[in-house]
Amino acid sequence: MNWMDEYEAELAGQARAAIAAEDAAWNALSPAEKEAALAADRAKREAEDARQERIRQHHLERFGPDDEAEASTDGKAFIAAGFTLHHTGGGCMAWRKIIGTVDVLVTNDDGTSHIPDEDGYQAGIYDNDTCEEISSQSNIPTAQEAILIADEMQAEHFKNKGDA
Repeated sequence: MNWMDEYEAELAGQARAAIAAEDAAWNALSPAEKEAALAADRAKREAEDARQERIRQHHLERFGPDDEAEASTDGKAFIAAGFTLHHTGGGCMAWRKIIGTVDVLVTNDDGTSHIPDEDGYQAGIYDNDTCEEISSQSNIPTAQEAILIADEMQAEHFKNKGDA
């Protein structure tokens, strides 16, 4: 085993240990505590959705609608697949779809815009509580391929978690 394989194995072991600790902490909660935690998570997501809507409204007031993106061939494909334009912060935009506990984001290859660059698109799935990347792939040439790859990544994620 080379040093990179050893490092990846160590990281995988740390991830498994962290997941086991989270599972043990969750299992130690009473049903009432679990319901309270779920309610707090829902409230947090609702607050974030409201914040994103305020940002979207501000963007609309300042810059006008994102009609060009949404009317483009790629935009129509993303919208048909359930994505919406999302302000990710710092002036950056992404195509976003929320599925359960993950955000599916598609951006240009450097992650700053919903408009592809010369390297195409990047698709990724992210934990919607921690914003940590779960999986991503770069250099995707078309919107249709980005949508398919994003769907495959989220399906694989939920299959592995047993949530599908």
